[in-house]
Amino acid sequence: MVIKQGETRTYSSLSPETREKMNRSAIEVQGLPMREVKCPACNYVIARVYTDLQGHFQARCRKCKLEKPLNLAYFRSQRGIGRLKIHYYGEDYFSKLNNT
Repeated sequence: MVIKQGETRTYSSLSPETREKMNRSAIEVQGLPMREVKCPACNYVIARVYTDLQGHFQARCRKCKLEKPLNLAYFRSQRGIGRLKIHYYGEDYFSKLNNT
């Protein structure tokens, strides 16, 4: 089956309850940013998750075949932290930090 660009797939075998759950899920994640979870061994992207996701999941890397449970809290990164520190602590924050 060839799908033309711009067409969406339709799944006719889904029950109305399942379709409603899928629609509600899509509405709930609108506006939430996604982040990548990378393999701790080879740094390959193994999952893309929404920022509200927390807890553990069984990860399997397609590149190095590592299969381990991962706690998502340990694999978060904070972007823009340097900019925030300059905003709150001033322009000379990093120079004061190195001269202590």
